[in-house]
Amino acid sequence: MSGVSGGPADGSLIPLEQDWQLRARAWIAEHLESEDLMINSVRDRHWGSIWTVDSGDRRWWFKRGHPRLHQEVALRRILRDHAPARILPVVADHPAEGWMLTEDQGETLFARAETQPGQGLRIRSDLAGAMARVQQSVPVDSLRRLGLDEFAPDRAVETLDRALAWFAALSPGHPAHVDTGRRTSALEAMEDVVVRWARLRPDGIHDLAIDHNDLHLGNAFPGPLISDWGDAVIGHPFGTVRHLLVTAQRLHGTRGAETVKGAYLSEWGDPAELDEALETAVRLQVPNRLNCWWRLDSPDMVAEYAQYINPLIDEIGQGWDTVTEP
Repeated sequence: MSGVSGGPADGSLIPLEQDWQLRARAWIAEHLESEDLMINSVRDRHWGSIWTVDSGDRRWWFKRGHPRLHQEVALRRILRDHAPARILPVVADHPAEGWMLTEDQGETLFARAETQPGQGLRIRSDLAGAMARVQQSVPVDSLRRLGLDEFAPDRAVETLDRALAWFAALSPGHPAHVDTGRRTSALEAMEDVVVRWARLRPDGIHDLAIDHNDLHLGNAFPGPLISDWGDAVIGHPFGTVRHLLVTAQRLHGTRGAETVKGAYLSEWGDPAELDEALETAVRLQVPNRLNCWWRLDSPDMVAEYAQYINPLIDEIGQGWDTVTEP
């Protein structure tokens, strides 16, 4: 392994005394059949680590997920088998360790939209349509066997209450603590949404599907190829476009958001007939999103992101065109 070198972007060495890092570097070298590699740490957060791996003019990305997110490896295999044209390819993976190696795809769709602002609406619409095709391609039974968390719309109050119980157990001084009043208000608002959903029951769209649960331009590449499935759950498919709609509204106005919505719904049927179902499903999305935070059981990490979590809780029941946090 003497030829495998590298460290963080600031030039300091990766702490090689950590056993998993030594094993990961050896694993990377084995799968790339090279020891002439430069490995740099790009990001080290509570839910995982990201490295770049360079050899000559080629680059790969290594991802190590939090132990509670290791199922992403197996999920990516299922997605590859059923929707290969829309999933970022994995060069090598290690299910037990939660490791994945992917070849560099260049800039993300977020970066492309930033450099080509006139294309931002088209990029978001294309991603919404691609996500719908993935959802239609992947059988839910395979996801259930994997053990993904499941969020049925008619049980949204129950699943929200389970999430809020975790936030309520935080110390009163914690920035994401939820007191009794906020918890009661949130549950009442969600109950109203569930009643609305029970009235709708859109024909042909009863079934649950894969919900990426963090679908935005930073998690996709040209193609579009969708990546970063660590937060994925089973839920009603329509909720997965919440972030795309909120950001389209902010950046492109109501007409732009309607364009993205139409691109997504047209994959399912008549957008006009499905519009209210989508509007309601997006409001049911909050428990799914909160799942991303509390499932890792880290008060310190949650404190760091309280500015995103609190609006999610306080704006339950509101339409995507009025919320502040997607």
